[in-house]
Amino acid sequence: MSPVILRIAIGKGIPRAVQLQIFSGLHPSLSPRLPVCKKEGRREQMKNRCLLEFGRGRALSEALPLAFFLAAAVAMHSPSSTAQESDRKTVSDPLVLEREAVIVFIGGANTVAAQQNASLETLLTLSCAPRMAHFRSLAWEGDTVFEQPREMNFGSWQEQLRRVGATVIFAQFGQMESLDGQSSLPKFIVAYEKLLEQFRKQTPRIVLLSPTPFERAASPLPDISLHNKHLGLYVEGVRELARNRSCRFIDLFTPLRASASNGLHWTDNGVHLGQIGHWAVARETLRQLGGGETTERVQANPASGALRPGSAERLREVIQAKNRLWFDYWRPMNWAFLHGDRTEQPSSRDHRNPKVRWFPDEMEMFPKLIEAREQEIARLAAEVAK
Repeated sequence: MSPVILRIAIGKGIPRAVQLQIFSGLHPSLSPRLPVCKKEGRREQMKNRCLLEFGRGRALSEALPLAFFLAAAVAMHSPSSTAQESDRKTVSDPLVLEREAVIVFIGGANTVAAQQNASLETLLTLSCAPRMAHFRSLAWEGDTVFEQPREMNFGSWQEQLRRVGATVIFAQFGQMESLDGQSSLPKFIVAYEKLLEQFRKQTPRIVLLSPTPFERAASPLPDISLHNKHLGLYVEGVRELARNRSCRFIDLFTPLRASASNGLHWTDNGVHLGQIGHWAVARETLRQLGGGETTERVQANPASGALRPGSAERLREVIQAKNRLWFDYWRPMNWAFLHGDRTEQPSSRDHRNPKVRWFPDEMEMFPKLIEAREQEIARLAAEVAK
């Protein structure tokens, strides 16, 4: 099976209509694996806007073996401009990524939960087989473009991305931020641009996923779908940001909203994706990346979310098991004893020799466990892809 081709849309210029719509009247010791911290007690300052992000529990990250293809497409706007028209061209030659490429996911609660669900990683794995890539999730519940709080000594984005060896970044922001309304859109774009600047210090290969739409939840929950009017403006803002920053844009908002109007529901509570919602996002993402062949071969049970054929579900289960290991390695519960402010405590050291810190050594058992799962994933993916 041919590998996934990611077409990176490169462009300049914001259409006048979109400008008016948006601005009217306002204006530690790891290689491809980085441990992190627990999430307790670090979100009070984000208040109601981010509280919705906590509806999800802990989720996982991603990792596998592969080298897949990336293509770049240059698409300029404003056809009336002779200079821009001359710049409109398509780069069709694929950029072949090196083996052991690392694909990183960054975002809030839905991005975290996507790695726990593993539908997207499963489809990407099958589309890329037999060549594989490592998938790593650095997403965190409550993250927005404005704030991504981490524990003491956790490291900057540049340090995190360097440690995991990121070669491609998938980022998804905008849903929670849109609750601040249209007036905050310019601030959102500026903050997102600054965040992308940090990402680009590691790699220029960035894919921006649009937020998914809000849905009307069952009573007594409020009808948060009323915010889709503003969310749509944020989606268009991300679309133009992707064009101007030479990033690929994946529109999840439009197709999922259209499907919801036909009676389909993707979320558990109007905000957080359920099993079928994650499957819909995975299929749509892969379709827009050029992996439609895989989406035709693999289906999901509407009731349980299990994949068909059974071999694909078995692959997803192993990916989920690997992701649980990665999550515990990247976000250990006792971060303060590992790299925080309690490394000098007696319980952080060997009782026979206080000079020896046993916790870091114990954490380094995880990479071998993760690698073993990745080898199993590679084997299963090759079998399913035959």
